[in-house]
Amino acid sequence: MRSYFATGCNAAKASAQLGVHERTVAYRLRTVEESLGIDVIERRNELSVALRLLAVLRTISRTNSQVDPVVRI
Repeated sequence: MRSYFATGCNAAKASAQLGVHERTVAYRLRTVEESLGIDVIERRNELSVALRLLAVLRTISRTNSQVDPVVRI
């Protein structure tokens, strides 16, 4: 999804960037649409924000797991 959005919703460019066949990107997009029950193009802004939030949350999670736990009494 990130590559697809980064290439301006161009499946051909996204597939080249990812090093996969165009049909693979199309299949994945269709799978996302079926799983979420939405149209990726119509909801691209919301999906883009969701992907960015996921990246931030993963970064926070990794950072927190690297910090020594505090012993509370």
